[in-house]
Amino acid sequence: MNKSKKQLLFVLTICSSGFFLFYVIPFFLSIPQIFISSNSNEFVGFENIIKLFNNELYLLSLNNTLNFIIKIIFFSILIPLFLALILKDMPKKYKLVFLTIFLLPMVIPTGSMIFFWDNLFKINGFINNFLNTLNINSIDFFSDKWIQFTLTVIFLYRNIGFNCLLICYSIENIPKSYFEVAKIEKALFKDVFVDVIFINILPSLLFVVFITIINSFRIFREIYILFGSYPTDKAYMIQHFMNNMFSSLEYSKLVSASFLMAIIFATITYAFMLFFKKYKDII
Repeated sequence: MNKSKKQLLFVLTICSSGFFLFYVIPFFLSIPQIFISSNSNEFVGFENIIKLFNNELYLLSLNNTLNFIIKIIFFSILIPLFLALILKDMPKKYKLVFLTIFLLPMVIPTGSMIFFWDNLFKINGFINNFLNTLNINSIDFFSDKWIQFTLTVIFLYRNIGFNCLLICYSIENIPKSYFEVAKIEKALFKDVFVDVIFINILPSLLFVVFITIINSFRIFREIYILFGSYPTDKAYMIQHFMNNMFSSLEYSKLVSASFLMAIIFATITYAFMLFFKKYKDII
């Protein structure tokens, strides 16, 4: 084994050890708490999980979280893919400039971004002032009707750049001979996209889905800074429920909610894996 492989193995070992030590092991150690009452420490079976599905706040947070994840998965694939196709034939130096611009939102502190979004979307913010100059009524972007749209925009602005980078890198790794054959055969762009590009970037798209689902839980920071522990109904996410359960020392409900969310997360990821695998087999 050469030196570079040893270094890579060492880094992977350290990262994997940290992941298992601080995430995987604590998660599995907390599972018995699902079957124990927070008040009496007595075994209660599945009572905590049953109570969750009878809890209106939990159902509200679960519904909002799943709706949000479904929306952002669609746009987190579609928009970066569109941008990557535009950048595909661009000279490398210009491509790097655009990718750097796309990635900048990831390094901007959340507090600074919230100040920007608040001034952009609030009732007397930049957008509504512009609408008023056009004699259009102001829109309350933080109301139940618009909050999911607002959160989607905030999330996409921060995460599109990284997804675009992944897809661009994946497209660049497609052998040039594939495109040359398509050019010789005078294939339409639609055929090149489906038979050459899309089929070869499927693994990257699956990774984008996985990363998007993980990053979707980070929207809690923005919502919490904007609204606190109890936001508007449509902005009340599963993290709010867990945070409130932690504050009220309802650890059994907290662990039960996190366990159910892990199952849902794994199910969504597995469903996308099956979809991409089936699509690849069809092609």
